[in-house]
Amino acid sequence: MDKPEQAAANPPAFAEGFRQKIALGKYTGWAIDLTEDQLIAVLWAVGEYGRRSQPVVECLDRHASEFSPADGWPRARLGLQLLAEISDRRFVSSEQVIERVRAVLREWRESLGITQD
Repeated sequence: MDKPEQAAANPPAFAEGFRQKIALGKYTGWAIDLTEDQLIAVLWAVGEYGRRSQPVVECLDRHASEFSPADGWPRARLGLQLLAEISDRRFVSSEQVIERVRAVLREWRESLGITQD
């Protein structure tokens, strides 16, 4: 944890209201204390690796049968696709991401013959 003087010199990148909103999310809470410099690093990583993710997605497709359902393969693949889209300035809302995750998981379960509710 930062010392008080370090925290003052590196305040969180987000306003308090937004920090409270993302603190509630299972997959967003990790970001509440990002500083501006750390946020720039995250955005850089999205751009750097999103632009290079297509060969990895293709590799995952070729080896799909090697993954067990518990490996999270469909979510990892979707994550790489989303990073590629975002880095290509095709932005999505949180609701769109959630729906795409649900669709990918539905399709994955169907391919495995798992009955769905």
